[in-house]
Formats: sequence, C-alpha cells, structure tokens
Amino acid sequence: MTAALARAQSAALHRAEADARLAALEISRARHETEGAAAVARMAAVRDDLARVLPEGLDRSTSAEGLEDWMRRREAALEGYGAWQAAARDLAGAVRRQVAARDALAAGLAASGQDVAEGAPLAVLAAQARVLLERAQGRAALVEAREAAALDLRRRQEAQARAQAVMQGWRDDWQAACARLPVGVDGADVALMGGVLDLLQGVEQAWRELRGLRDRIGKMQANRAAFEDAVTALAGRLGLPGNDPAASWAALRARQRVALDGQARRHAVQNKLTEGAQTTQALHETLAGIEARLAAFCAYFDCDEVQSLHQLVEQAGRRQVLAAERDRLARDICEGMGTDSLADAVAALDGLDRPALAAEREGLIAAQQRQAQELQRLYAELAQAQGRIDAVGGDDAVARLQEERQTLLLQITEEAHAYLRQRLGIAAVDHALQGYRDSHRSAMMQRASDAFRTITRGDYSGLAAQPEGEREVLVAMAATGASKLARDLSKGTRFQLYLALRVAGYHEIAGARDTVPFIADDILETFDDDRAAETFALLSGMAGVGQVIYLTHHRHLCDIAQRICPAVRIHALG
Repeated sequence: MTAALARAQSAALHRAEADARLAALEISRARHETEGAAAVARMAAVRDDLARVLPEGLDRSTSAEGLEDWMRRREAALEGYGAWQAAARDLAGAVRRQVAARDALAAGLAASGQDVAEGAPLAVLAAQARVLLERAQGRAALVEAREAAALDLRRRQEAQARAQAVMQGWRDDWQAACARLPVGVDGADVALMGGVLDLLQGVEQAWRELRGLRDRIGKMQANRAAFEDAVTALAGRLGLPGNDPAASWAALRARQRVALDGQARRHAVQNKLTEGAQTTQALHETLAGIEARLAAFCAYFDCDEVQSLHQLVEQAGRRQVLAAERDRLARDICEGMGTDSLADAVAALDGLDRPALAAEREGLIAAQQRQAQELQRLYAELAQAQGRIDAVGGDDAVARLQEERQTLLLQITEEAHAYLRQRLGIAAVDHALQGYRDSHRSAMMQRASDAFRTITRGDYSGLAAQPEGEREVLVAMAATGASKLARDLSKGTRFQLYLALRVAGYHEIAGARDTVPFIADDILETFDDDRAAETFALLSGMAGVGQVIYLTHHRHLCDIAQRICPAVRIHALG
C-alpha cells in the first residue's frame, strides 16, 4: 500500500509539472502571437512609409521578396554611385596635383634662369627640367672627376717623394756595404759590382748543382746494381740464362707480355660466358612471362590456340579503329554545328532540312561552274564572230553576222543573269548557314572568352570565330582593338588560350553530367606570376563543381596557389 501511495504521489507530482509546463507554453504562445501581431503592424507601417518613396511598379501590394530585391538593387546602385563619386574626387585631386606640380616646376625653372613659356604643358616643362637636370648632373660629374684627379695627383706626388727617400737610403747602404768589401772595387760603380755579385752567385749555384749531380750518380749506380741483381735472381728462378742482365730483362718482359695477354683473354672469355648465362636466364624469364600472358589471354578470351587469340586481338584493334573513327566523325559534326555533343547537333537539325540546304548549295555551286564555263565559251564565240564580221565585205553576210551577234548578245545576257541569280542564291544559303551557326552557338564561347580575358589580365578582351573556307577559326581580340588568329599567337599565349577552352569545356560538361577529375601537369611553366595567380583563381572556381589536381615541381607556384585559394590541399611527393 505504501508503494501504491508513492506511485500516486509521483503521478500527482508529474501531473503538476506537466500542468506548469502547459501554462508556461500557453503564456509563451500568447507572447509570440502578440509579438507576431506587432511585427505585422510594423511591417504594414514600413510598407506605408515606403509606398511614398518606392519607384513606379512597387506599392503596398509588393511581396517581401520583391521588396528585398528592390532594396538589393538600390544598395548596389548606391554603391556604384559612391564609387563614381570617389573616382570623380580622385580625378579632381589628380588634376589639382597636376596643376600644382606644373606651377611648382615652372617656378623652379624660372628661378634657375630658364625661359618658361606662358601656359606651357606639364610634359614640356618636365622635358625642359630633365634637360637642365642632366646638364647639372654632367657639371657635377666633371667637378667630381676634377677633384678625384687632383687627389690622385697629390697621392702620386707623395708616393714619388717616399720612393726617392727610399732610393737615397738604399744608395747610402750600398756605399757602406761596398766600403767593407776587400775586393778593391769602387762602390760608386754599381754596374761593375753587380757583375762581381752575379759571378759569385753563379759559382755558388754551380757548386750546388755539382754536389747534386754527384749524389744522383751514386744513387743511380746503386739502383742499377740492385736492379741487375734482382733480374739475375728472377732469371735464375725461371730457368733463364742470367749471364747478361739486359738479355734476361728482355726475356722477362716478353714472358710478362705473354702472361698478360693470356690473362686478358681468360677474363674476356669469362665475361662472355657470364653475359651468355645472364642473357639465357633473361630469355628464359621473358619466355616464361610471354607464355604466362598468352595463357592468361587465352583463358580470358576462352580460346585454346594462339592463332585464335591473334584473330581476336586483330578484331579488338579493328574495333578500336572504328570507335576512333566514330568519335572523330562525331567531333567533326559537333565542330561544324557548333555544339558540345552529337545529341545536341541532332536535336538542332530536327527543325531544319539541312541535307536539302546542303544539296541545294552543292547544286548551285555546280550550276555556277557550268554557267561560268558557258559564259567563257560564248565570249569565245563572240570574239570569233567579231573576227568574221571584220573579214566580211559589203554583201548580206554582214547583216547575217549582225543578227547572229545580237542573238549571241541576248544569250550572253540571259546566261549572265542566270549566273548572277546562282551567285546570289549561293550567298543567301551561306548567309543562312552562318546565321544558323551563330544562333545555335552555345555559351561555351562566352565562357572561354571570359576565362581567356582573366588569364591574360585584360591584355585580350575575348575570343571570336570567323569563317575560313569551309570551317571556322578562333580569333583572339586584343584589348587595343587588334585581332590575331590562334596560330599567330606566341607559344605561351596559345597555351593560355587552350587552357581557357579547357576551363569552359569543363564547366559545360559539369552542367550536363557527372564530372571526372581535371588533372594538369605543370601547364603554368610558361606563365608569369600574375597570369599564374589568375589561372589558379579559375582552377579554384572549377574545384567548386569537380576535383582539380595540379602537378608541379615549382615551389613558388605552391605559394601562389595558397595565397589565391587558402583552402587548397598540397601533397609533397617523395
């Protein structure tokens, strides 16, 4: 009974807690309803206040999303207006600074004694000041050179005085030394004393050379005796006659050469044997590998003979060739239609009778060629008829020739009109085909133009396509207004154009299907640091729709990538 009472008290306590939470929730709901009503009232008041300042097309019935869109556009417009005002202020400041600089430069030139024209532009004053400055620098350089020459002259004079003092001291020492000599030579005759000293020095040198030669002769004689004893002993050990050391030495040299030749041949034969064994082992291993691969291929293709396997491999090769031809034809069709895939090209041709247009164009071209040939033939006939008219006298042949001439002229006129109609028809068909390509060209060209402009840092404004015969070629539009064909660009710029096309193509593929990783191997090797930074920004954008892997061995490119895209992940491969 005590347990039941405890359970009842616990249930009552839980119920009281639930009632308290319910009351708190009711109070919170009432407060939220009150706050919601107040927010609706404030929103209505804000709409009433904005209704008086909203532009045309926005009123109280405008939704909150429309109002937010108008507010965002208003903020963007205010930011643009603020930027324009800041640019205008910067321009005005630059003009004021330019005027102040011109006035200061004119005052400086006038103070230096130069003639300053009234209202002269800043460039003229700067050129005049530059000439004056160059003259002053030249004079300063001459003064500095003169001072340096004077200093060098003083140094040379001081060195000459010291040399003369040293020379006088040497002469005094020389006289004192000569006075102590018992030779009886006057010390004043320096040349004679020099000869005596040279003679004494030569005698001493000859005495040293004589002692050296005697020592060398004794050593050489001892070496010769020891060599003869060694040769005689070696000849005796080998059973050779040892009476004449020279003959014994010649016989020993001959036997040494024979032994060395035999040893060399033995080493060569051993090397050939070793190489042959290694080659045999390698051939056995290669043969075993080939047999294992053939067995694996036969097991995979479920065949027992190598000939059947060879036929299967040939069939696989033909299949690859046909698949490559199919892909090439698909690419040609896509390039001709200006689409990204064969399905898009087929879909674009559903509403048009393109074969009929192409057949009509071919027919018109053929008709044009026939008309041109016929026109040439008629002109030739006209020239012949004119020649016959000139050769005819005053009979009725002239009238007949004139009638034939008129007939030929009418025929030529009709043929010329037909030729012009054919030419106009061909031009109309070409214009229609060009319009069709222009209207059905995808946004890939615009995306590639934006990427190319970003990589080149604005040096090129974009890309365009122009017809060249039966196909179209890419044209790079420079920022200066000039244009270059893709094949006329420099090597580095062509690489940048190719990369821009790859970036655009990657985004087009990413928008239609699942993407594969984009792998680039040191494609920025010819780029400078600024264009490399812009390229890494584009690769960072590509990483938002797929995986981008860049391989490089240049450390500074890693630093640029980390600066442009802090979230990049760098792997150092050992």
